[in-house]
Amino acid sequence: MNMKSWIGRSSLLALVCLGSTPLPALATVDNAVLQIGRFSILNGCGVNPLTVSGYPNSLTGAYSPAGLTGGKTVVQLMELFNCPTGTVLAIGGFTSDPGGGYLNSVTCNGITLLGSHANRGYDSPSGRVSYSWLPPEPSFGLTFLSSSVSCSIDHN
Repeated sequence: MNMKSWIGRSSLLALVCLGSTPLPALATVDNAVLQIGRFSILNGCGVNPLTVSGYPNSLTGAYSPAGLTGGKTVVQLMELFNCPTGTVLAIGGFTSDPGGGYLNSVTCNGITLLGSHANRGYDSPSGRVSYSWLPPEPSFGLTFLSSSVSCSIDHN
């Protein structure tokens, strides 16, 4: 077999192999600004109140733009400080559980949390997926900031 014939057959073999192998989903990064809202509540965990910072609901804070590529929406991005302490991200608009591979990471204030390190739950009636990170995962430091931070969500 000559070289030209071998290259032609190799190219055809490569195309056949690529055609039968599913390609991985391409990740998308959506950027936004998190306007930090804050409130504190006494929650029975001692003398120090629980402080909630970030975008816990539509009454305080904001995440703009809230829409993600693919039609999903950020409905909550907040940190809890003082019994319990952790970070919560909730994304709405799902018609079924997207599984553990949807969220790659979320970054705010230069700190990145990996989706693979999160506790994840899907609520079918609301179409919402919630991710939570507890210590020793880092926090964005929202409790100690007063205005807004840049954030990005890397997802499939």
